[in-house]
Amino acid sequence: MDKSIDVIKTLDIIEGMKLAKIGDYKKWNAIIKKIKIKRT
Repeated sequence: MDKSIDVIKTLDIIEGMKLAKIGDYKKWNAIIKKIKIKRT
């Protein structure tokens, strides 16, 4: 399984949830930052 594709899908899902205002907005931003840091 290719991890990079999985990360992109995960980011897409989180972005969608952010736009739909599902859950805690600040928490999603923190998760996105963590994922982006792990990728680099």
